[in-house]
Amino acid sequence: MIGALLLFAVTARHAVAPPRKPNPDPAIVQEAVRDLRVRGVTAAEIESVMHDPRFGLEPKRREGSSGMTIAQYKALVLSAESLQRGLQFIDENRPALQATYETEGIAPPYIAGLFRAESNLGRFLTDIHRHRVANVWWTKILAPHNSAERRWAVLNLAALFAYCRQSPPKYLLVVNDLAQGASGLRIAEASRDENGDGNRDLFDVWTRLHHEAFVHFNGEQHLDPLTVTGSFAGAFGLGQFLPITYLSDGRDGDGDGVIDLYEAPDAAASTASFLRHHGWTKLKERALARYLGTTKPPWRKRGSYPDLVLSYAEAISARLIQPRTSTE
Repeated sequence: MIGALLLFAVTARHAVAPPRKPNPDPAIVQEAVRDLRVRGVTAAEIESVMHDPRFGLEPKRREGSSGMTIAQYKALVLSAESLQRGLQFIDENRPALQATYETEGIAPPYIAGLFRAESNLGRFLTDIHRHRVANVWWTKILAPHNSAERRWAVLNLAALFAYCRQSPPKYLLVVNDLAQGASGLRIAEASRDENGDGNRDLFDVWTRLHHEAFVHFNGEQHLDPLTVTGSFAGAFGLGQFLPITYLSDGRDGDGDGVIDLYEAPDAAASTASFLRHHGWTKLKERALARYLGTTKPPWRKRGSYPDLVLSYAEAISARLIQPRTSTE
């Protein structure tokens, strides 16, 4: 959860960069493998990724700045076009957002505001999702700034494997440089035509891509961890969840038995769960600051992450309650 790359970082559309392939100290690698095994990652899972050419250290990051001031960025987020997309998001996901509100107490405008800040309601996914999440955390394990960061990285990589052990989700995330050699991220719906609803062609697409996105461990089918892409900080999905947060707050919002953080119902329910557990009902600003990863007040100073999310939600709420004119 990184606040749309701290609100100002921008990235160009690129294919997922190939990993760096240095020769790390074998003793450090063995220690990392032991730590992952202790946290539930199987030998088969570790072997599968470590022998994959896509696995390795992340390339050194080069992020640019948008050059916008805080006021300019906030004006962009609160523009009419931006707010209209928030209203559309709420309308398209109304049943799931209402269910989340009833269970977690987080109203739809706040979910829309957070997703606007984190992933631009999904639009940023093709831009920021050019880092393999497994590689991000592996890099932090092998080249940490301190022992605490290394332990944190081990926990997150182990959590990523747990996320990928779920049954195949309805929406199959395929990195285009693996599937068709193009840049960005493609989401292919994987629905069987069991009810005669015309989705058989989508299932055929899923079948063709099956061998690229899934691996088999001991005869069981799992989502390939190396197809999960995210930000340079190792976060992914509509709400930019860290893998470890999936373990504590991941929720199955649509009841299909899978927590898919790229689907709005699951992402909304998971995000709301985190906010509730971090004191939303007592102080929204502090809960949002915790979502960003900070605890230092003041939480809603001008241009801060909580200020951006709450301002967007308030603007959305005002539009939702506006009476329609006779010309509408």
